[in-house]
Amino acid sequence: MRFLQALLIVVMVGGIVVLMHDSRRRDALFDADVRETRDAVVQLQRLLALHEVLEQQGHADRAVDRPVATTIDPEWFRRLQLGDAPPRNALLDGRRPWIEIAADTNRSLEHPPRPIATSESDAAFWYNPYRGIVRARVPAALSEPEALDAYNTINGTTVHSLFHLSAPQAVARTTDRP
Repeated sequence: MRFLQALLIVVMVGGIVVLMHDSRRRDALFDADVRETRDAVVQLQRLLALHEVLEQQGHADRAVDRPVATTIDPEWFRRLQLGDAPPRNALLDGRRPWIEIAADTNRSLEHPPRPIATSESDAAFWYNPYRGIVRARVPAALSEPEALDAYNTINGTTVHSLFHLSAPQAVARTTDRP
């Protein structure tokens, strides 16, 4: 009987160790995906800044409130030798649209009306061409504090809630997968 009790204790301790190791491994993978997605947002912002400079050189009389880039073309990355594929949101699967372009009626928004990707129709990234802002969405599978922390880390923001950023005002265009 004592042997069975000892064996049960050893098995339970072993199980706890395995669960702790698995939890740490998942946390490390999630942190790596957050960093990769943050880098993707930065790369998209830099590409837009470069595109704006190139556009302004050719159009000095451009209207101030007109967006420079009304979309982000995945082909820009190949042409500028920034890699074979555009940056990706490592937190979301690739079955969704790549980037959502904010509707004209949402031109003043700094954040997407839906910062949490709740369906495959929600694009991985959101771009407001009037403000030159790119944001990455976070997955719905996260807890509210995890989603908020990930969103702020990835997008370099300090929002206090993802549920009260703004209300959708119009249907936006999306760019399919790159």
